[in-house]
Amino acid sequence: FTKLTGSVKSVHGMDRNSAFSLNGDIYLKRFSEDDSNDAIGLLGEVIYSYVPTGGFSRPTYLLGLRLENESFDNNSARDFTKVTGLAALALRLDDRVSITPGLEISSKSADNEDSQLTGLFFNLDYRIDRDFITYANLKLQTESISTEAVTTANRLDLGGHHTPGEGAIETPVDTGGLPNPN
Repeated sequence: FTKLTGSVKSVHGMDRNSAFSLNGDIYLKRFSEDDSNDAIGLLGEVIYSYVPTGGFSRPTYLLGLRLENESFDNNSARDFTKVTGLAALALRLDDRVSITPGLEISSKSADNEDSQLTGLFFNLDYRIDRDFITYANLKLQTESISTEAVTTANRLDLGGHHTPGEGAIETPVDTGGLPNPN
């Protein structure tokens, strides 16, 4: 499995205490043994951050919205669009360690399946030196999936409907308990 990702990030300060971050990714996934999982994806994200007052250890409040679209090479029924909202609180513990607990809620839609995902996450950043940061992430999530069975049938088998001149069983009529006028 190989994944190539290109990313763009832009931060726009609104005032002294708040900013918007715009992030974009394009990625390509290739599988050496099974090309049915090969895919290309686009991801866009906007994050609003707010620090109520200045200071080294003050929390940063984060609200975000992410939109992701992934298309599979050999199976368009698996293509999906995913919308995610998140809320988090970033805390700097000292000049090397910061933690970010948060909540993430997603809705994923594909041709044959829709799902709702809710999760809590916890990120830990440790700055080794000026150039290197170690990152760990823990996520607990629940997912609710609904699927649609796609079947094909002719109109007669579906509901007893028929077109004029086609021999078929008549469509039942609900008369509300009264005698059928036909």
